[in-house]
Amino acid sequence: MRRKIEIVLVGLLLLVMTVATSVSAMPSKDIVLPERITPGVKTEYWTVESVTLYTIKYGPWQIAAIHHCDSSDAECSVSKTVWHCTSISVSGSVKVGIEVIEQELGVTIGATDCESTTCIGTCHGKKDVILEWRYVEPIKKIVHKETYSVS
Repeated sequence: MRRKIEIVLVGLLLLVMTVATSVSAMPSKDIVLPERITPGVKTEYWTVESVTLYTIKYGPWQIAAIHHCDSSDAECSVSKTVWHCTSISVSGSVKVGIEVIEQELGVTIGATDCESTTCIGTCHGKKDVILEWRYVEPIKKIVHKETYSVS
């Protein structure tokens, strides 16, 4: 009786190993095998169709400098350089590769772009000079289109 149980167990073990082997040998649907390539199949890819100015983002007015001229017959002037830095980013549904967008715009996504400007103001007599500035950031719209090619 003990011998029959051992034979049955060995038989079950072989059956399980055979099933496991045959399952692992089955090709996956995600792997492109040469026998699965069918001539005349269409391939899709995305390209940039256009880049246009979408809107302009204006920052708040900020005071860069205030200068008071003390003399009634003097001419006073003040100068100030201001900097604004922004991170270059992309938002929305992006189907085109980031490198394609970078090439179209001439920028690097994720980089920081800094710009400066110098403000100069002059006044006569007992007056104040107030230099105010705000940043202006163009927001661009990228239109991409789906293209198909047939092999």
